[in-house]
Amino acid sequence: MKIRMSWLWLGLIAIFLAGCGEEKTVIQSETEIYSYTIGNIELIFNFNSIFGKELTMNNANDRAVGVYIVDNNNQSQIIFSDGWTWGGNSEVEDDVNFNHNQELKVTVVIYNDLANAFSAFIEALGPNFLEEIEGIWIQDQFEEIIVLQ
Repeated sequence: MKIRMSWLWLGLIAIFLAGCGEEKTVIQSETEIYSYTIGNIELIFNFNSIFGKELTMNNANDRAVGVYIVDNNNQSQIIFSDGWTWGGNSEVEDDVNFNHNQELKVTVVIYNDLANAFSAFIEALGPNFLEEIEGIWIQDQFEEIIVLQ
């Protein structure tokens, strides 16, 4: 009986560990425009803009946010990075390099009031702003893997 119980526990542990991988959200669209919301940020991926591929980020928060999107399989490939967008504003980026079925790791940080005093500094950090900011400036952080199909 002890041997069977040990195998049962090992089996349950294996099932638990197998389920601990990164979860992916698959976004499907009838058109070539994909909309996704994370952390009260709307991301609109447009494959057929007149300027090529386009990404629009709408910040519906009452605070400034930073959005960082990379290829999940090659995280040195930055798809989109905006270190500072005020609450209620939008940012549009033309000629963005994203593809169908590509795994995109999306990170959204919502800044706290203290960060407002350092807004110029955060903006000056450039596309790798996420590596440079300290947790003290962040109120919330959201992260998810999405796939556009």
